[in-house]
Amino acid sequence: MQFIDYVRRFKFIDKIKQICYNICIKKGLYLHIKEGMRIKMKYTYNKLVRDKVMKNIQAKGHNAMYRVLNEEEYLEELDKKLLEEVNEFIEAHNEEEMADVLEVIEANINQRGMSIQKINEIKEQKKQKNGGFDHKIFLISVEEKDEVKEQENENQEER
Repeated sequence: MQFIDYVRRFKFIDKIKQICYNICIKKGLYLHIKEGMRIKMKYTYNKLVRDKVMKNIQAKGHNAMYRVLNEEEYLEELDKKLLEEVNEFIEAHNEEEMADVLEVIEANINQRGMSIQKINEIKEQKKQKNGGFDHKIFLISVEEKDEVKEQENENQEER
């Protein structure tokens, strides 16, 4: 192989590496390129995961870096997880995603010292007062009543 061919090949490989790197960075992935062009992926999540996820990762022979959150961090991450799971349900609309939403809601209830019974009581009180969502009512707008005209009408009726 002539020197110029070697340089062209090397630049081509570098270009491929750069394209892969840019794609992966946008998706939160990082590439580790070893000799012989062996690619090893590192995925960055930075999110709350279920309790057995670490065990499952290790069972597959992968290495993972994690830490146990303190109480304040845990509450903050539960909020983020709830949004994540609700968004996944909105995309999929299936029982599996709804089960994930309920799992996170239950964790929030337990962690915040709330009572499911009390929450259900409040839910029923609100339903009694304001109704549920069974009738599919979609509110478009509300125009406030004209209090000046109403006051004038009341004054005229009194006379």
